[in-house]
Amino acid sequence: MKFLMICVAVMSTAFSLRANCDEGPFHFVFQEISPGVWTGIRPDSPRFPVMGNTTFVISDEGVVVFDGGGMPAMAEQIIQKVRSLTDKPVTHVVISHWHGDHNFGVYRFAEEFPNVQFITHEFTNEVFNSSRITYIDRRRNFVKNNLEEFQKIVTTGLDSEGNEISAADRRDYARIIEDRDAIDPEFNRARVTPANVVFRDAYTIQSGERTIELLHLGHANTAGDIVMWLQQERIVSTGDIVVLPAPYAFNVPPRAWAETLRALNDLEYEILVPGHGDIQTDTAYVDLIIEAAASIADQRDAMLAEGKTNEEVEEALDFSAFEDRFTQGDEYVRSYYDAYFEVPFRKAAMKALSGEPMVEIESPETVPFNDARWQIEAAEHEIVDYLGQQALRIRGGAAILPDMDIKNGLVEFDIAVSEERGFAGLIFHLQDEANFEHFYIRPHQSGNPDANQYTPVFNGVAAWQLYHGEGYGTPVDYRFDEWMHVEVIFAGSKARVYIDSAEPVLHIDDLKRDELNGAIGLHSADFSSVHFANFKVTTLSDAYTFPSAGPGPTAAIDGLVTSWQVSNAFASESLQGITMLDPEHKANLSWSKLSTETTGITNLARVQGLGEGKDMVFARIEVSADRRGVKELALGYSDAAMVFVNDQLIYQGDNTYRSRDYRYLGTIGLFDRVALPLQAGENEVWIAVSEAFGGWGVIATISDFATSP
Repeated sequence: MKFLMICVAVMSTAFSLRANCDEGPFHFVFQEISPGVWTGIRPDSPRFPVMGNTTFVISDEGVVVFDGGGMPAMAEQIIQKVRSLTDKPVTHVVISHWHGDHNFGVYRFAEEFPNVQFITHEFTNEVFNSSRITYIDRRRNFVKNNLEEFQKIVTTGLDSEGNEISAADRRDYARIIEDRDAIDPEFNRARVTPANVVFRDAYTIQSGERTIELLHLGHANTAGDIVMWLQQERIVSTGDIVVLPAPYAFNVPPRAWAETLRALNDLEYEILVPGHGDIQTDTAYVDLIIEAAASIADQRDAMLAEGKTNEEVEEALDFSAFEDRFTQGDEYVRSYYDAYFEVPFRKAAMKALSGEPMVEIESPETVPFNDARWQIEAAEHEIVDYLGQQALRIRGGAAILPDMDIKNGLVEFDIAVSEERGFAGLIFHLQDEANFEHFYIRPHQSGNPDANQYTPVFNGVAAWQLYHGEGYGTPVDYRFDEWMHVEVIFAGSKARVYIDSAEPVLHIDDLKRDELNGAIGLHSADFSSVHFANFKVTTLSDAYTFPSAGPGPTAAIDGLVTSWQVSNAFASESLQGITMLDPEHKANLSWSKLSTETTGITNLARVQGLGEGKDMVFARIEVSADRRGVKELALGYSDAAMVFVNDQLIYQGDNTYRSRDYRYLGTIGLFDRVALPLQAGENEVWIAVSEAFGGWGVIATISDFATSP
């Protein structure tokens, strides 16, 4: 088989990419290893930061990518390469295991291909949805934060403990310093992307005429390793089950690893693409790893049978039969071999006997309702036994955990409601009692489109009248007087809500408040009691993102007013009965610029909340006209509005709850039309908008309507 190589030397059993060309630490060398099957090999496998290889398969329906880039720059190279070869979209991105050097850049595929599916093993996704993956947060500005120490090591040749380091290690530190302008920006862009398709043993992708098998062959590098097997082409991509020039042996159980590798060889592949390093065309290297793993396991068991302690066995394990066979006497590889294979494998071989997971995933923190950290203020609340659970019964108030300062998190709880009217759910990103994000269920609307609601709260004003429909609520059939399980994952500007479901029932792709740390809590309105139980919290990485890029920007609205000057609040009764704005109405006003949101709506509560007796603001714009005439104003507002043109009242309307129909909710939209009589030149349009409850907002478009008054 002919292989198309760039900047590579062909060897008898491998394709070597050892530092023949240097285009930075995040560079791929792409090669077609079978018609329509491409690999991207990261040259110089040990170079810091280690980054995984990629494989992608092109069919007549789309492109399947296996390990889509440890950093965004690498994902972007794959995307660019794919687009140079085909106009088909990337339909699937497979994540071989949870280590970020294979997946911290894959979110870029969701941004470029909104319908892409991310697939991985269930264990891998469990790690993504845990606090263990937060290690990426400590990599922000990694070189910058350690630069002084690295420079000292290079200068002195001594590590931080005063031990002499090898010349190869010294060169590595020097290269890290040299690469800092490439490394830190990529670490800062890295994201955690959980999968939206998970499996346990096997999963098949049928992409056109290509059959792509994803297999979990057993525990190796992690408990969730998967390989991509192209049976027709006899090609296997292994992730970090196989790594060159020396294996990765962190938290690897030796006997299980050997069995997994034997199962890999049973596939009878002709080409093996490892997680790192050069492509293999026979089983020689895999056989060497099997031999080494089995030898270490046998030595360990024999010494333990002789009565030696675990500490004695760990120190006595003999790797001498394998060091030269892996390193070939290369000092550079030897340093890598020590750090990634021998040293961690000694510990892993002993840990495998403990019966504990090789990698522990921290359980969510359970916060019982008798925990002193809860701050509860409500018309009624008590801790009771309800439906077999210790529960918090609450009506007309909130229970807050002020010390849980969380930016990205997974909150889960059980909830039991009656059929009565109610509004109960989760508060998150709480800054103070007047500013937070809010998701609640409406049991009396079970099965209806508004069975639940997401709304931001700005300055004490909830805004369900501004935020309604898709992305803010969804139909759910509730079970009454039974426990229902709710999970809310929030990260960045997005959230996902699960209600007794394996898949999200609600995709919130535009959280309206800023991405800030904040407290969390539970809330129930003053209509009916609700019971909560089993409250659990997982803090997620600051880099956590969702596998869907969301719906993208809202389609442009012709003539949309995109920015307003908004006044401080005043009493609406001060404008009652007037037909002209006098100077006294304009006195003592201060102004803030406020831009529209992606929906076209401007949430006026972002400026300030309702004060005592102060329930109205002005939202003003200037409208230019090249001649005297009339233009059309399409207007939406909540709750009531008065429109003034050059101080003259020309419209007054009411959009409050039930104002237009006994079922009318007062939601905002471009429902009203107003003729604006304009003079040639600049015209001042002032809209006085008042708020009762449910959202304080305005949306407007201006378009030509007539050419003469």
